[in-house]
Amino acid sequence: MRDDRIAILALQETHVSPAQADELNNLFSDTLHIIACIDPSHTSAKGVAIVLNKCLVKTLDVNTHEIIPGRAILISMPWYQQERLNVLNVYGPNDPSQNQNFWDEIHDKIMYLPQPDVLLGDFNIIKDSIDRLPAHTDNANGGGRASRIDHIYVLEDMFPFCKEWEISPPAIHTDHQLVSVNISKCTMPFIEEALRLTHELEECSHNVHSTSKNPQTIFKSFKENAIRIL
Repeated sequence: MRDDRIAILALQETHVSPAQADELNNLFSDTLHIIACIDPSHTSAKGVAIVLNKCLVKTLDVNTHEIIPGRAILISMPWYQQERLNVLNVYGPNDPSQNQNFWDEIHDKIMYLPQPDVLLGDFNIIKDSIDRLPAHTDNANGGGRASRIDHIYVLEDMFPFCKEWEISPPAIHTDHQLVSVNISKCTMPFIEEALRLTHELEECSHNVHSTSKNPQTIFKSFKENAIRIL
């Protein structure tokens, strides 16, 4: 998390109890904040956790909602200024026949909670048969272990401010890949300046240039404002 500057790490099949999470939080008190959720009746299976990088995000005012023990956890955390970011981490059931009930239960339980801005995790389902190798649907026994079952979804209005979508090998040995994305807040000053720059350039392209308003003066103003922000 330190080397790759990962702010929020969602983990599944962790088998970490809240007591064990407390021990880890004491051990890494300067750098990490770990929130774990486990099914008390199946402590050796399932389990989800969210790890926050204290060097990059605030961790003092994080609200946690256990949606399904060992399967789904929702956090609401400080983001930019007074705004919050809501993240739902899920670990879907292995049996495809259980998926409908699983998602219905999540839908019902989060109805009166902060609505997720980001939904991510190991869904144990695929969108298309091509997402498995060899290609087959969730209900078919096609063999093979290579599958795209780890997903990240964001709200539609957040999507333009998401970049660097990646699927990469993790730092530890696992049969999963690390799915990641860089999410910016549209109201952050440098984002607002970039949006203003784009708007002014579009306006300039449709109008006659003047000595006071042309691409050169627009970029000059943008650079001065960017330097002031930084």
